[in-house]
Amino acid sequence: MTGVRRCRAQLLALCVACGCLAALAATASASSTGVLSDCKDHAQLTQHYSLGDLHEALSTMGADEKEYTDCYDVIQRALLADLGRVHPGTAATQQGGGSTFLTTPLIILIGIAGFAAGAVTYLGVRARRN
Repeated sequence: MTGVRRCRAQLLALCVACGCLAALAATASASSTGVLSDCKDHAQLTQHYSLGDLHEALSTMGADEKEYTDCYDVIQRALLADLGRVHPGTAATQQGGGSTFLTTPLIILIGIAGFAAGAVTYLGVRARRN
């Protein structure tokens, strides 16, 4: 394979990896907007959302939504209930279970980025040896 072909193959692999990363990032951000939409539409959460989705919804919520809707409190209560610290309808508290701020799409995104970086590095080293 000539140097130009090898460079094109590396560039194509990098573009495919970036496309996969962009698709996963779009999926991750869509879930937090789903939380906010659900809350705004029903004044409560009608579905169960992951801890990462709830955290992201709180962090991306605009100032107007915080001030003029109850969504911040609704999402915060759902987050606390999922963490096991507060059970809806009771004042009892318990020890929270183990959880992580990394959502599944984010973990997959990190894995793909690591793989793409490794592949590009390998191809670059291999090209220099030839």
